[in-house]
Amino acid sequence: MVPRRSRAPQKWPVRFSALALSATALLVTLIIVALLAANMPTTARVDTGTQQTGASTTVLSATALAERTLAPTPQPTQVPQAARLQPYTGDPVAPQPPPSRPEPGTRYFPDTRHYVSGEFLSYYLDTPRGAELFGLPLTEDFPQQFPDGAIFRVQYFERARMEWHPELPQGKRVQLGVLTPAILSGRTFDRLPKLPSTQTRLYFPETGHTLSSGFLNYWKANGGLATFGYPLSEEMGEDGVTVQYFERARFEYHSKLEGTPYAVQVSPMGYMALKAARFNVPMGTMVRFNPPRVAEGHTTIVEVAASAGVTVTGSYQGNNLYFTQDAQRGVAWALLGAVPFGDTGPRPITINLQSSDGGSNTVTRTLEITKFPFPSEVLRFDPETTALLDPALTTREREVLATIFGGRTPEQYWVSPFSMPLDGKIRITSVFATRRCYDCPDGSHPTTYHGGLDMGASLGTPVRAPAAGKVVLAEKLAVRGNVIVIDHGLGVYSLFAHNSKLIATVGQFVQKGEIVSQVGSTGLSTGPHLHWELHVSGPPVDPLEWVNRAIP
Repeated sequence: MVPRRSRAPQKWPVRFSALALSATALLVTLIIVALLAANMPTTARVDTGTQQTGASTTVLSATALAERTLAPTPQPTQVPQAARLQPYTGDPVAPQPPPSRPEPGTRYFPDTRHYVSGEFLSYYLDTPRGAELFGLPLTEDFPQQFPDGAIFRVQYFERARMEWHPELPQGKRVQLGVLTPAILSGRTFDRLPKLPSTQTRLYFPETGHTLSSGFLNYWKANGGLATFGYPLSEEMGEDGVTVQYFERARFEYHSKLEGTPYAVQVSPMGYMALKAARFNVPMGTMVRFNPPRVAEGHTTIVEVAASAGVTVTGSYQGNNLYFTQDAQRGVAWALLGAVPFGDTGPRPITINLQSSDGGSNTVTRTLEITKFPFPSEVLRFDPETTALLDPALTTREREVLATIFGGRTPEQYWVSPFSMPLDGKIRITSVFATRRCYDCPDGSHPTTYHGGLDMGASLGTPVRAPAAGKVVLAEKLAVRGNVIVIDHGLGVYSLFAHNSKLIATVGQFVQKGEIVSQVGSTGLSTGPHLHWELHVSGPPVDPLEWVNRAIP
């Protein structure tokens, strides 16, 4: 493997370069090696796979696994130095300081504060969708001793463990470790009787399990056997999603993301393996976004691994994130709405963790905000209506609403999905986040965006609560006219504007479908319609997303 280049002082207890040994030390080493050679493992693998024995899936020897997954297995070279590494006594999960200057062949990942270099970095970069498949590095590369006594240089990532095998040919020395048996800790799955394979289902006699549908498509598209290994189970329900175990991965099917590129995801098996091996993993090491990327004006869920007694807070673009504990899954989660106008590219999310024993940690993760093809329009008003765009009026209204949307009620009042607030066929007259320019010449660039969804309706049409919640505002504002705001809990708010009549009152708890107002044309409006805003942790998001899928 390419040696680690000099950077901030390393805490490696031993350097493993033969060039650095004195002639005497080298001679002593060779003598010791000769004495121990008869007992040394010579296989490339350091952990276990699976094989059929009776009715369940059980452990397969390292030699058999190497013959199966690396076939044909190359003969070991005469450079077995890495196989004789000493166990690592430092702390490979400890975050590292950033480099003082760029280092060729090395990349520093500021989110987790770890380096990846040499052949591990080449493998990471050369693997299609490597960042998605492997995730961020969670350790430095280090020599790890396994239960069978073998020691190999490894590096853990969120969803994988890379291993370096110098006895293999150039270009194949980096292999992905088999993680699942250690994570399952003796748990096994009954084999199926032999089944015929079809175009949509494969049967693997090696483990007695099948792979089908969306999981099969994802497996084939992302490296198949070499990346994930054989299936060790059938599909099953765990942690609220459908999962399937493989030698090196666990697939998750998120039905709420059906129709998006993120319906099938890979579990953080690297993180889980670190925990199973009892490494001292810092609080906040595992952070997930679901979906992993979010379009501007849309919603994602932030999940942080947090045990009982750990309080989690966070912020994004100046907006506080309210985290709710899920003790059963061992996570805290929060909803994040991506600002819909000009907020694209990588954006930092700050997360603070405080344990009951006084420990604390702050981590930063980068969320990718992608562009969304919102339309544009120019609106023109008569002089009386245009006067409502006076900055003195709009600023005061914005401040009143920002105070409300900045609130975080700890209860979740809603049950997903939301419903449309109007009965019958919906006539949308202006979609959410349409880029706008008011009273501008044709061809002008947008200067703002439409923060809600407009639906045309007759004057006096009943407006219904899209989900349960508590009314926190019911009054007339300059631009939005007669307004009613419903707090759905956990930083989620609905706002209905331009009403002709407000029916629900402040403090009233309303149920989903309950009438709260009537359609009108008050404020900055050119005719009867309902303007619906949905705010999530501050910013407005597309209400239709919450109607079309269940969140969280």
